[in-house]
Amino acid sequence: MGIEQKLDYFAEVMMQEAADAKQRTLQEKNARRIRGLSLALEETRETLHAHALAQTREIKKESYKQIAKALAEARQTLWVRRQTLTRALFDEAAEKIRAFALSGGYDDYLETAIHDVKAASGLTEVMREADSVGGFVLYDKAQTQRIDFTFQTRLNDAMVAFMQGQENHGDG
Repeated sequence: MGIEQKLDYFAEVMMQEAADAKQRTLQEKNARRIRGLSLALEETRETLHAHALAQTREIKKESYKQIAKALAEARQTLWVRRQTLTRALFDEAAEKIRAFALSGGYDDYLETAIHDVKAASGLTEVMREADSVGGFVLYDKAQTQRIDFTFQTRLNDAMVAFMQGQENHGDG
């Protein structure tokens, strides 16, 4: 092998080594770029995931607020409607009681009811008064014991008990 051949061979080996070094440098550069892009992609994914979770929490929170508000409004509407219906029911009952107080059977009812209340309470000598709807109030002469058996009081007590039952057994 002559000097020229050696020089050509040396140049070829050097060129090959330079090409190999260039290839390795490009591969390392590409590997670093890929690692950097992978890290950036992972960070972006994590950021987007965290943002999506935060948005989901905020949407749920707002939805719960809207549901609670709608439920409260529905309960209020239901309560008002129940009050209206109850008042109408008890107004109608009061009218029927007034009609009964004007009927022929009312005096018999009063006599029996007064007798029963006196017996149950132990009152012997009583004074009696009535209200505008009907019924009676009994009290002893010393006025130490008073029993209100008026239709209006009994109707009011029934309405209060009815409403309490609705609150206890209703959904509101």
